[in-house]
Formats: sequence, C-alpha cells, structure tokens
Amino acid sequence: MDNKPIITNRDRRLSASVFKKEKDGQTYYSVCVQRSWKKEGSEDYEREQINLFPDDLLRFANLFTKTYADILSHVQSQPKQDYPAQTMDEVPF
Repeated sequence: MDNKPIITNRDRRLSASVFKKEKDGQTYYSVCVQRSWKKEGSEDYEREQINLFPDDLLRFANLFTKTYADILSHVQSQPKQDYPAQTMDEVPF
C-alpha cells in the first residue's frame, strides 16, 4: 500500500496533504494539516499535525477567518502598542 499523498499544498510553514485510502471497496480521503517551526537555539524543526476529513476543511477555513477578524477587531480597539513582528523561517520539507 502506497502511503504517499496524492496532493500536497504548502504556504510557508503550513502544509496540507491529501491521502486516498481504500477499504472494503470504498474510497476515502483524509487531509493531514501540518505546521512546522524551528526550535529556539537549535537547527531542529518541530512539527505538529492534525488529520481531518475533507468536509472539515471549509469549516476550519471559516472558523479561522472569523477568529482572525475577531482578533484584529480586538487589537484595533486597544490602546496602540508596538507588537513585535513575526518572522517566518524557511522550512525544509
């Protein structure tokens, strides 16, 4: 059985890989969402993942879009602060 993804999409340190699985004559798909970051003071990378059903993808996209808008609204309602910029290290995949 081949465990390679049939689709992989990346955006900086995030990736989504689609896997096709067959069981009892049925075809199923799952999506592995992963984020990676460099450990502080090390050359090693940490990885974290969650496995989803395809139907979950749009729900997560909508949830994350709303959450981002809520955070932005909250921050804009607060007194002005100098927040540190976030850096995006190049992540080897």
